Amino acid sequence: MNSQDANSLPSFISLPSNQFARAAISCILEGEGQRFSPVYIHSDNGMGKTHLLRAAAHAEGSVYVSAADFEGEDCSFLGSAKFREAQIVLLDDIDHLSSGCAQELFNALEARSLRESVFVAAGAVPPRGLHQFPNAILDRLEAGLTVRIAPTTTDQRLVLIEEWNSDKKLSRASEQWLATHVAKNVRKLRAAVLRARELADPALSDVEDAVCDLTGDQERSISLLLIVQRVVEEFRVPIEHVMSRRRTASIAWPRQIAMALARRHTNASLMEIGAYFGRDHGTVIHAVKRVRARCDSDSLDRKTVRKLENSLNLGVSGA
Repeated sequence: MNSQDANSLPSFISLPSNQFARAAISCILEGEGQRFSPVYIHSDNGMGKTHLLRAAAHAEGSVYVSAADFEGEDCSFLGSAKFREAQIVLLDDIDHLSSGCAQELFNALEARSLRESVFVAAGAVPPRGLHQFPNAILDRLEAGLTVRIAPTTTDQRLVLIEEWNSDKKLSRASEQWLATHVAKNVRKLRAAVLRARELADPALSDVEDAVCDLTGDQERSISLLLIVQRVVEEFRVPIEHVMSRRRTASIAWPRQIAMALARRHTNASLMEIGAYFGRDHGTVIHAVKRVRARCDSDSLDRKTVRKLENSLNLGVSGA
């Protein structure tokens, strides 16, 4: 493994799936970001958005902040002097901001425009997926450059693995197996490579055993099942009740959270999520809106959803 700064641009490996996002950050570091500000980068979780924003934070006059570090209506950082005076604002996890932050976010975007400074945001959904914000904000976010980091292909994952395994401690067979079987999430792929390289004698069979919890042969169905399992564990309700037609509040609310988490943390479409729960896509849309509204207004609900999200980020094994 190389010793480059983990959050530098040189350590971000360029692939066809991410090259435009990397090029945008490169322009910002070279002082050319004003030409296409605001910049909005979106992708599935674990694809490198945070790496790129932290790389841009090396630029002079920049400030990086993750909205995920703030609870609910706490958006005071958007109006802070440090945020207001920065030449380059880097707002990660913008989709974590609640609707109560709309005015502060609008003001921040307006200030960047007036000062001809750079605003960069990253999220798990494209701008129009930020349903908690009015069109005035979405229009401003879309007025600049919007870039998607696409899911990696097997060949692209192999390129990443070869870079991380430059000393060839892992065999070619192990590299190819990891590229084929580990989840498309780049963060998990890197974790799998690191874990495999820790083995004293990393034969292919040992590598398979070591990273079995990170394999993604059936990533989507496992992810949906994992979400339901985590939710029923948290609310202590039978899984068959959540998957049934029952509408009692004690069952409907956990089901709605599961649908919202599925929408946020999997690549499944609204129709696919609805079908998984025996509903239509309109029910999923309603669930997403209801969960968002309750999280905006109730700190206990917000903490419960955050706890579930944290448990999902730990992976299938919970370790």
